[in-house]
Amino acid sequence: MANLKTKIIKHLQEKGSYSEEIDSDMIDDLIENTIFAKKVFKQLKEEGAVISYVTQAGSHMTKINPLLSAHQILTRNVYQLASKLGLNRSDRMRLKLIEQKTKDELDKLMED
Repeated sequence: MANLKTKIIKHLQEKGSYSEEIDSDMIDDLIENTIFAKKVFKQLKEEGAVISYVTQAGSHMTKINPLLSAHQILTRNVYQLASKLGLNRSDRMRLKLIEQKTKDELDKLMED
Protein backbone atom coordinates (compact mmCIF):
# COMPACT_ATOMS: atom_id res chain seq x y z
CA MET A 1 0.00 0.00 0.00
CA ALA A 2 3.04 2.27 -0.01
CA ASN A 3 2.29 2.89 -3.67
CA LEU A 4 -1.20 4.17 -2.77
CA LYS A 5 0.24 6.50 -0.14
CA THR A 6 2.69 7.86 -2.70
CA LYS A 7 -0.16 8.45 -5.18
CA ILE A 8 -2.27 10.25 -2.59
CA ILE A 9 0.66 12.44 -1.51
CA LYS A 10 1.47 13.27 -5.14
CA HIS A 11 -2.18 14.14 -5.80
CA LEU A 12 -2.32 16.43 -2.76
CA GLN A 13 1.01 18.04 -3.66
CA GLU A 14 -0.25 18.75 -7.18
CA LYS A 15 -3.27 20.45 -5.65
CA GLY A 16 -0.97 22.39 -3.35
CA SER A 17 -2.69 21.07 -0.25
CA TYR A 18 -0.23 18.58 1.23
CA SER A 19 1.33 19.13 4.62
CA GLU A 20 3.36 16.19 5.93
CA GLU A 21 2.79 17.17 9.55
CA ILE A 22 -0.98 17.31 9.12
CA ASP A 23 -1.74 14.80 6.37
CA SER A 24 0.71 11.91 6.79
CA ASP A 25 -1.04 10.19 9.70
CA MET A 26 -4.44 10.86 8.15
CA ILE A 27 -3.34 9.21 4.90
CA ASP A 28 -2.08 6.19 6.87
CA ASP A 29 -5.47 5.97 8.64
CA LEU A 30 -7.29 6.27 5.31
CA ILE A 31 -5.29 3.39 3.82
CA GLU A 32 -5.62 1.25 6.96
CA ASN A 33 -9.39 1.75 7.12
CA THR A 34 -9.68 0.98 3.41
CA ILE A 35 -7.77 -2.29 3.83
CA PHE A 36 -9.84 -3.32 6.85
CA ALA A 37 -13.11 -2.38 5.12
CA LYS A 38 -12.20 -4.60 2.15
CA LYS A 39 -11.30 -7.53 4.42
CA VAL A 40 -14.49 -7.15 6.45
CA PHE A 41 -16.58 -6.87 3.28
CA LYS A 42 -15.05 -10.07 1.90
CA GLN A 43 -15.83 -11.91 5.13
CA LEU A 44 -19.33 -10.40 5.21
CA LYS A 45 -19.99 -11.67 1.69
CA GLU A 46 -18.97 -15.16 2.79
CA GLU A 47 -21.03 -15.18 6.01
CA GLY A 48 -23.97 -13.03 4.95
CA ALA A 49 -25.64 -10.07 6.61
CA VAL A 50 -27.73 -12.34 8.86
CA ILE A 51 -26.11 -15.16 10.79
CA SER A 52 -27.54 -18.10 12.70
CA TYR A 53 -26.50 -19.12 16.18
CA VAL A 54 -27.61 -21.46 18.92
CA THR A 55 -28.49 -20.08 22.34
CA GLN A 56 -27.43 -21.73 25.59
CA ALA A 57 -30.93 -23.20 25.81
CA GLY A 58 -30.42 -24.84 22.41
CA SER A 59 -32.72 -22.56 20.40
CA HIS A 60 -31.71 -21.65 16.86
CA MET A 61 -31.77 -17.89 16.35
CA THR A 62 -30.64 -15.36 13.78
CA LYS A 63 -29.11 -11.96 14.20
CA ILE A 64 -27.52 -9.24 12.13
CA ASN A 65 -23.88 -10.05 11.51
CA PRO A 66 -21.69 -7.74 13.66
CA LEU A 67 -19.39 -7.44 10.65
CA LEU A 68 -22.09 -5.31 9.03
CA SER A 69 -21.67 -2.63 11.71
CA ALA A 70 -17.89 -2.89 11.49
CA HIS A 71 -18.04 -2.40 7.73
CA GLN A 72 -20.32 0.62 8.08
CA ILE A 73 -17.96 2.23 10.61
CA LEU A 74 -14.87 1.56 8.50
CA THR A 75 -16.57 2.88 5.36
CA ARG A 76 -17.68 6.01 7.20
CA ASN A 77 -14.11 6.51 8.40
CA VAL A 78 -12.82 6.22 4.84
CA TYR A 79 -15.30 8.83 3.59
CA GLN A 80 -14.55 11.20 6.47
CA LEU A 81 -10.79 10.89 6.08
CA ALA A 82 -11.01 11.36 2.33
CA SER A 83 -13.17 14.42 2.89
CA LYS A 84 -10.70 15.90 5.39
CA LEU A 85 -7.93 15.38 2.86
CA GLY A 86 -10.01 16.99 0.13
CA LEU A 87 -10.13 13.81 -1.93
CA ASN A 88 -13.81 13.71 -2.73
CA ARG A 89 -15.56 15.47 -5.57
CA SER A 90 -17.78 17.78 -3.53
CA ASP A 91 -14.87 19.11 -1.44
CA ARG A 92 -12.82 19.81 -4.55
CA MET A 93 -15.72 21.74 -6.08
CA ARG A 94 -16.44 23.61 -2.85
CA LEU A 95 -12.79 24.63 -2.61
CA LYS A 96 -12.85 25.53 -6.31
CA LEU A 97 -10.03 23.11 -7.03
CA ILE A 98 -11.95 21.71 -10.00
CA GLU A 99 -14.67 23.05 -12.21
CA GLN A 100 -18.17 21.73 -11.71
CA LYS A 101 -18.79 19.27 -14.52
CA THR A 102 -21.87 18.98 -16.62
CA LYS A 103 -24.38 16.40 -15.45
CA ASP A 104 -23.67 12.84 -16.51
CA GLU A 105 -26.12 9.94 -16.79
CA LEU A 106 -25.76 9.00 -13.11
CA ASP A 107 -26.55 12.57 -12.04
CA LYS A 108 -29.67 12.47 -14.21
CA LEU A 109 -30.76 9.12 -12.77
CA MET A 110 -30.30 10.35 -9.20
CA GLU A 111 -32.61 13.31 -9.88
CA ASP A 112 -35.51 11.10 -10.99
